[in-house]
Amino acid sequence: SAAVRDRPVRPPHTLRHRAALDHLREHAERSRRRNELQKKLDLLSVHYYSRQQRVLALEDETARLENDAANTMRLNSTLQERLDAVRTQIESMEDAERRCREQAQEALQQSARRENEIRDEVTSVRRAVIDLLQVADVLRSRTSEIAQFVARQGDLVRTRM
Repeated sequence: SAAVRDRPVRPPHTLRHRAALDHLREHAERSRRRNELQKKLDLLSVHYYSRQQRVLALEDETARLENDAANTMRLNSTLQERLDAVRTQIESMEDAERRCREQAQEALQQSARRENEIRDEVTSVRRAVIDLLQVADVLRSRTSEIAQFVARQGDLVRTRM
């Protein structure tokens, strides 16, 4: 009859099995590829996390160094104020020494003792000033080193991001 003749021809039994096997092979290949991609994604995720941790560690170190630099600058400022006070004190001591010399004409023995005391104080203060100047120089140098290091770390962080 015409209905039987127009009906689509079904593949033989072996062709259906072959098609099913082909389909299973394609599915297995897709699964294998998906697993490979997932492994690569996992490795990239670990790598990204590691990099992110390094960036965070560098940012923490940079913040610590910036804080150290700020503390050093505050200390340097405090030392500068102390140095200025010591310079003022030296000037004051030198004025007192001059006054003592003028009074030495009136009371030679008393002024001689006072003059020796003032000289000792001036010498001590001068030593303190020299020490403070040396400390200030070291701090300036260290502040410069820290600032350069912070700049390099900042460049590194920006480069890695």
